[in-house]
Amino acid sequence: LQLACERRIKSIAFPAISCGVYGYPLAEAAEIALLTTLSILPNAPQLQQVLFVLFSQADQAVYTRTLEHILTRSS
Repeated sequence: LQLACERRIKSIAFPAISCGVYGYPLAEAAEIALLTTLSILPNAPQLQQVLFVLFSQADQAVYTRTLEHILTRSS
């Protein structure tokens, strides 16, 4: 994300690397990815779109729940 900001990138995508066969916990990966992204966005006005590329609807549900939980905690 820092490099994207420095290069004035408008859109970036992140796959949930290692969360499949390698067994990295998806909920933990989601929290790290989302918290990091949310912390960068206020200082990156040129970054218009951040995509999280996930394997399944179940993975998307984990990211959605995690985001809702983060937003609830911060309000």
